[in-house]
Amino acid sequence: MKKRILYSFYIIVFASCNNSNHTTIIEGKSNVTSSSDSGELDSKSDLNLLIQDTLPLNLGCYYKLDDKYSESEDSSEIGIWWRNKLIQFEQHGFQNNLFDNRGGGPNGAEWNSSTDLYIAASIDKIIEDETIELELNKKKITGVIFKTYIPKNKIGSIVHFKLPKDLWETHLRKINANDLKGIYGNVNLDSLRKSSSAPLEIGWIVEVTLTIHSSKNSSITLTDFFHLAYGE
Repeated sequence: MKKRILYSFYIIVFASCNNSNHTTIIEGKSNVTSSSDSGELDSKSDLNLLIQDTLPLNLGCYYKLDDKYSESEDSSEIGIWWRNKLIQFEQHGFQNNLFDNRGGGPNGAEWNSSTDLYIAASIDKIIEDETIELELNKKKITGVIFKTYIPKNKIGSIVHFKLPKDLWETHLRKINANDLKGIYGNVNLDSLRKSSSAPLEIGWIVEVTLTIHSSKNSSITLTDFFHLAYGE
């Protein structure tokens, strides 16, 4: 499913952003090394840097411990699981992504889900002092702790955070016509409607929007939809 990605360039004062409740924590280390004054490569690390791939702009969503009913509060277990997921994201991208709308419910909705969500965004540059904002259904959310994982073998960053069950459940809303392209991707909706056994508007969604404001007066915005349905 294609993600909606928006680059915007504007002149703005970031002083107000610095007073937000958001906290950014940097994890991992960059393997960027400097070359000699002559411009020649002076180590194998420099050569590796030149041939590294760049992370794509993408947004991923996962159940805690990959279990839609997980009630675990074991921070050690959860931390190890998520750290391994971050390494997988670096190597293979966002596989089995809940935003891809391939669940077991009608029209690919997730079915009877009830646990925390973990969100990750891959960014094609290193995140350092950027301001990060989260919106759910276009409403700004405060109190979220953002962390940044710097890959060892690719250029870019992975911004990630937890979306507690009690938070995302309170933002569930019904689907409207303007949501359909975002949920189902760039497809022919009339054809999809004819082939579907259920109305395309069935279920509930949370629209997740992550915006990263750079100190260079630019921003990156990624948006996707967690699509959920309930039933027996």
